[in-house]
Amino acid sequence: MIRKIAVAVGLVLLASCACWADTDDFYRATWRGEPGTTYTWYEFTQYTTNQAPEAETNSYGTAQLYVKQGTPYYAHGAPSGGSDAPNTDPGFYTWSFYDWQSETYGVVEMDITIPNTPNPGKGKDIWIQLTWTPYDAQGRSPTVSVVSASCSITTNTPVYDVTFTEGDSSLWHNSVYSMRLTPSESSETITIYGEIDVDNLLIETRFLPQQGTVVLIQ
Repeated sequence: MIRKIAVAVGLVLLASCACWADTDDFYRATWRGEPGTTYTWYEFTQYTTNQAPEAETNSYGTAQLYVKQGTPYYAHGAPSGGSDAPNTDPGFYTWSFYDWQSETYGVVEMDITIPNTPNPGKGKDIWIQLTWTPYDAQGRSPTVSVVSASCSITTNTPVYDVTFTEGDSSLWHNSVYSMRLTPSESSETITIYGEIDVDNLLIETRFLPQQGTVVLIQ
């Protein structure tokens, strides 16, 4: 969990920023809590590549997280005592990929599979809030993909973005990605990929009442 000292609004300021569970919940889905919706939130409080969500509402099952590449570092800091091993004490972690010996960065890649029920002929909206910071001054944006059995979509362009700084003046983003899949399958997998540190992840979904096509909602 990142400690903020200042907040700057990026693209759009919404009239309501109500929060269910986390201070990084800047842009909640307008349909949150309605029938047919799901809510999955990770703050990465466990030193594991497949931790359970911190909070979840999903009548179809439990989301499954798997971190393919990356290392959890305690409180977004160097390991205590200068060790090459990360601090595994209970607390808040930031997922990064950094070799403390060679001082080089790599890629973070994680998959989150959200279960639901098949809904032939109807689609699903997916709303993702990702809190992240780039490794270097180039500020490369992460890639976010959503894949189901019948379709997929990938983007690196958020529909909303908030930037803020934390204690060491690092620039962080809370980016929102909005996608639509048709039809809704028994599950979909969200992949986060990039040369970034990841601090928070919130995923919401809802069934659509009508047919549609695979689109990126702008």
